[in-house]
Amino acid sequence: MHDPVYFVWQVIALVSSMLSGALMLFFYFRYQQTRCHPGPVLVCIFLSTTLANISRIILFTASTGITNKRLATISQVANSAISTTDRTGYPFFFFWLQCFLVTAATTWSLMLALDLIFSLSNPFLPFNADNIKHHIYAWPVAVLYCVVFRFAIKESNGKRFLHTQLFLHFPAYLVISYISIALVNAWQKSRRLESHAHYTTRKMAKRILPYLSLFILIHLVTFAVYISEVVLGYETFIAEMIDQVAFLAQAFIVLFLFCRDYSIGFSSTCANSESQQERLDVSNKLRRDIMKYTSMGIMESIKQTLQSDEMQREIVYSDYNRIESMSIVVHGAIDSVVLSFRDCAPKVFHQLRRHFNIESSTFMESFQLDTILKECGSEGKSGNIFYFTANKHFMVKSVPKEEFETLVAILPHYHRYFLSNPQSRLCRYFGCHSISLPVGTRRMYFVVMQNLFHRGQVHQRFDLKGNCDRRQAIGSSQVENYIQLACDQQPIDKLMMDIDFHKLSNGIRVLPEQAEALQGQFCDDLVFLASRGIIDYSILLGVQYLPPDQKQTLFHMEHLHSLSAASLASYTASDGVVSEMEQKVYFLGIVDMLQRYNWRWKIQRWILGCLLCKDPHDVSAVPPDEYGTRLTEFVRSYLFDTSVRGDRNQAYLSRSSTRPVCSFSAVKTDKEALEMPFKDESFCSFDKVSSLPEISEISVQSNSIRYSYETVLSTSSLEFGDSPTPFALQRTSRCHLF
Repeated sequence: MHDPVYFVWQVIALVSSMLSGALMLFFYFRYQQTRCHPGPVLVCIFLSTTLANISRIILFTASTGITNKRLATISQVANSAISTTDRTGYPFFFFWLQCFLVTAATTWSLMLALDLIFSLSNPFLPFNADNIKHHIYAWPVAVLYCVVFRFAIKESNGKRFLHTQLFLHFPAYLVISYISIALVNAWQKSRRLESHAHYTTRKMAKRILPYLSLFILIHLVTFAVYISEVVLGYETFIAEMIDQVAFLAQAFIVLFLFCRDYSIGFSSTCANSESQQERLDVSNKLRRDIMKYTSMGIMESIKQTLQSDEMQREIVYSDYNRIESMSIVVHGAIDSVVLSFRDCAPKVFHQLRRHFNIESSTFMESFQLDTILKECGSEGKSGNIFYFTANKHFMVKSVPKEEFETLVAILPHYHRYFLSNPQSRLCRYFGCHSISLPVGTRRMYFVVMQNLFHRGQVHQRFDLKGNCDRRQAIGSSQVENYIQLACDQQPIDKLMMDIDFHKLSNGIRVLPEQAEALQGQFCDDLVFLASRGIIDYSILLGVQYLPPDQKQTLFHMEHLHSLSAASLASYTASDGVVSEMEQKVYFLGIVDMLQRYNWRWKIQRWILGCLLCKDPHDVSAVPPDEYGTRLTEFVRSYLFDTSVRGDRNQAYLSRSSTRPVCSFSAVKTDKEALEMPFKDESFCSFDKVSSLPEISEISVQSNSIRYSYETVLSTSSLEFGDSPTPFALQRTSRCHLF
């Protein structure tokens, strides 16, 4: 073991590993394109492998015993590390560090394969949304296996430690078995997709295949080394060197492939162009397909609703619980699949659309298949994805199943409240649907809502919750620049929050009677949301600056006063509120109102308050009554600039607690209470109303009859582009009894 050649080899391996690791980190932070998928996963694989190699080199410098003989094989190192009573020596530390890093490299290789599977099974959750989850899974699993490894290998004489190699790489052998099955399965399931998604799926598979093939090849070498040691009955120095060289080669080849794929030092331009990344984004292509199928389902559901003889009768309670289903046949590149589309409470949402003067023909035209819905990722923490119709009047938003069920549960109350409060600023939902996916067994849930900013460009946007905790989007160093932009009436793309609102604005300046009416309406809306147990909603405010030629035309105050009462209600609720000096138009509405206060929010509040020492009254995770009180105080005191405000902004930013301005009483009423009007009063009372029974899931009584219409749509010749080809619509309606 004192051979100079061996020592020189270890030095070369150490230096090359450190240099390659530094290069990888430099490339990752220097070139922005490397952060696109699968760049972050490849970096984790490479760094885990490289650090494991460095730990292994350090281990081979360890000595043991009276003879001070150096350890030659990993089994000898394991014997020394596990059996020694010295838990502070560096052999003990670096052996378990190597075990952890080798297992981490294996789990990250698994993440690389899982990403493709997840993209296929849930196209509305792209990799970036799962990136944190991958870290949560990969590193703790590696730690857990180290614990298992410690108790699996016990001190023994002779052949027991011949299996060290097997235990060290056992997770890799399991992952190889899974990857082989999963890739074949994904390859076959891609046959169900349409041509462009079929192409991108296989393109992505081919891109990650070299890395997975390298991972499989290296661990086949380690398995061959293990078999040779078992056959010989002892470990050899040559076999150990082969094993070490294999892992060093893996790190260098990963670095080479990484540079090639992202055009670092290569003439290829395939990596740094957004168009190429777009072509390789499987989730994006699948989402476009899903939205096309969704548009087909929405249009067909409207047709069925109009053709139904029951449209003329009044809404009954069973209408809130009604589901109409359809089957959409998708013809993929090679195979076909039938998707299940469900339309919840179609009669109720039809009446809501009619209540707000939205014609069925106009609604259908918004979802025509010859127009592509524009995708927009959420700027909040939810990660939900919005799709805007071509006319920008409506949005289709993907929601978790929990929020979908919340809308179904509050729908009876929501519907009746809107009928009695046409000027309500609550988000206007015009549809509630779900659809199965071409791959896997999951369903996607989404809602159709009105776009609050459909009247044109909005120059400033604020998301206001009435608290200060993590409610700042503009950094302290950029505040002056944004204040100047606001003074110059220049557009600001960033979605701003409460603290930004107080720094950039003195509040909304409207006529006193308008401010009073809006405050009263917001108070009524917050009472309703608190009674339904809803939290985490916000007031979305858009500010549009009017050019001089529009101040006396589109938004002239005399025109507003000439409208009828019903028209004025509709106008002010959906078309904005003109400022006092007729220089701005304000668009206001309450959004994200599908979160119920449950045990998750209670745990979050406890963590924020007890562990992170935050003010428990200034976080989003507060009970519904307190949440409504806080936002009502904000509306009454800070949202409108109706008087001299003095130092109230500074008081708001420095406050440490919330002072309630509304009283809350736990009053139980019968279901007639739901029909009681909410009056505008300065002193609001948030009542915890328990009226109609909640609908926790879509179901019916066992002794009732429900009808479900099944419609088969064919998309064999449909292309989702600017020039769609004609397609045949085949419909077979069958009535099912439940």
